[in-house]
Amino acid sequence: MAHRASPPLERGKLSSIANSPSIIAASRLLVQLSPLITAPVVARALGPEGRGYYAACFAAMILTPVVLGAGLPLVVRRRAANETAAPALRAVYFLIPLAVPFAVGIGILVEKTLLSGIDSHTGVLYIVGMGCSVLFIGTLCTQSVLIAEQSYRSIAIVQSIQPISLTAGIVIGWVAGSLTLDWILIVAAISMFSSFVAGLALTRIPLRGKRETIPGMLREGVTYSGSQIAETANVTLIQVLAVGVIGAAETGFLAIAVTIAGLPLTIAHTVTAVIYKDAAVVDRRSSVLTGIALRVTVLAAAVPTVVLALSAPIAIPLIFGQAFVPAVDTTLLALSASVFLAGGYVLAQILAAQNKGAWMTVNQLAGLAVSVAFLFFFGSQLGADGAALGLAAGWLTAAGLHVISLRVPLRLLVPRPRDVKHFVAIVLRGRFDYEMF
Repeated sequence: MAHRASPPLERGKLSSIANSPSIIAASRLLVQLSPLITAPVVARALGPEGRGYYAACFAAMILTPVVLGAGLPLVVRRRAANETAAPALRAVYFLIPLAVPFAVGIGILVEKTLLSGIDSHTGVLYIVGMGCSVLFIGTLCTQSVLIAEQSYRSIAIVQSIQPISLTAGIVIGWVAGSLTLDWILIVAAISMFSSFVAGLALTRIPLRGKRETIPGMLREGVTYSGSQIAETANVTLIQVLAVGVIGAAETGFLAIAVTIAGLPLTIAHTVTAVIYKDAAVVDRRSSVLTGIALRVTVLAAAVPTVVLALSAPIAIPLIFGQAFVPAVDTTLLALSASVFLAGGYVLAQILAAQNKGAWMTVNQLAGLAVSVAFLFFFGSQLGADGAALGLAAGWLTAAGLHVISLRVPLRLLVPRPRDVKHFVAIVLRGRFDYEMF
């Protein structure tokens, strides 16, 4: 029997589903779950101390490109939303090789001061990985272009390549009986290269052509850089510093808690991808958009947060082993503020869209300062629990300051029955229609 082609309407529906914002939720969930998929294997192979060193190394490899990127991903996103991103993206490609020596220098500093307990050959691999980490600047910038273009399918691919590659590499190492910290660091570097190549392929912007001036872009990016650094550092820097403050084993417990508490961020990334273009238009309706976006995020993030909190006491020892039982309390403390982490992310992106990078920076740095202060004040006494308490306090501080900076009326923060319809429209249909609200 001859194959019958699908009717145009059916193909259109399939295409719509494939490029629905819900695919971002699915891919972000994959990104968040990937560390959990391999975490039991890594935890059992490396133990709490080795897991702590791995968390610190990988956190530094994530934070460094954000620092050296100097806010450029958000500059590129604004260009893509309002005009064309090609000249700006070419400037970023030119800048990446220049950033490598700085990344290596940061790696040497961290290795000598905070990671002195790792073997010398592991330290060399870590420094090489730090050099490769600057490629993630390009990944963040290409992802910004795709977000501004609302190309949900491509966004999902770019943000999934790195965790999928890392997960696959860890599984291969485990099956081959070669799962060591050295192996994981090599795989982490390869995964960052893979995501960079994927971003190049999906944005399809030639390397040759008109290029913006780097000094001009950096001047604009500085207003966003502090916020991006603080936002990332609120998790990564704490894990790097924690090795020196609470020890590698306690940092291993903290790493488990941070991974689990970050799962509700899936919703925040999805909401942001849908509303970003509307948020860039500042008018009398912008407060309405902000209120709806925040309520939808909190509503959707609260459900998995409660489920994770209820299951953590049983799931963590079962999945990671009895050596990680102390991570249960740490995880519950971090989960207590997961909703503020998710809501704060959406509010920060709205500030960026409205060109209020200075407020965004101040708020995020204030949250980071609170987290670091708690780490040093309570970490020595409470270990990983003190660090998690600091993260929770920092997330709450930043989210609260974002609300104040956006001048959102309190009445728009109160949940209402129609928020369920808002959730369906934004997260599942990828549509923000003021008339509906």
